[in-house]
Amino acid sequence: MTLKDYPGVMENFEIIKDAAINDRLALMDCQDVRTNEMVPVVCAVNPGFDEETGEPEFVFLPVAMMFMDDPYKLVRPPMPGGGYHPTPDEELVV
Repeated sequence: MTLKDYPGVMENFEIIKDAAINDRLALMDCQDVRTNEMVPVVCAVNPGFDEETGEPEFVFLPVAMMFMDDPYKLVRPPMPGGGYHPTPDEELVV
């Protein structure tokens, strides 16, 4: 699979890039619906106005969850020549 095969990944990445350029990113505690535990989530901040009061309000769009552990123990980043970097406990995966 490639990144384009995952639904919403490229769209979320574009949202993250746009929010970063416009200083509209927030790191927030959110609740995991599967476990009810609090998890750190990167959210895009969309400013708006309450239609009834005209007061400013913000909508927080969750776009990415943060790693709760050492990311190098959880994922294998690609190597430039192909294959993937090993985790600290593994040998090279090609």
